[in-house]
Amino acid sequence: MKDQPGQEKMPSGIHHIMIVILDSGTSQEVTNVIATLHIVAPSQKQSNPELIKMKNHFGTGVTFDEKGPYALHFQITKDGKEYQSDFTYELK
Repeated sequence: MKDQPGQEKMPSGIHHIMIVILDSGTSQEVTNVIATLHIVAPSQKQSNPELIKMKNHFGTGVTFDEKGPYALHFQITKDGKEYQSDFTYELK
């Protein structure tokens, strides 16, 4: 089977994180953005996995190998404006 466009760099890792960026007023996909991800593990180890643009989302593979809460910080830049979203994921 032939790879689909945007799948040239499939991420590795145990978990796949994907982010779809939509306009809150129109629910349409927002294009021409820069997206970054910063992760802080329960031990305070930090990583910045590369978010790869795929079809209609950004994605990356990550390995959560410590039990406990992970802090995830997304930053999106569009037309010079920065938007942020933070959340936690707990590995039990």
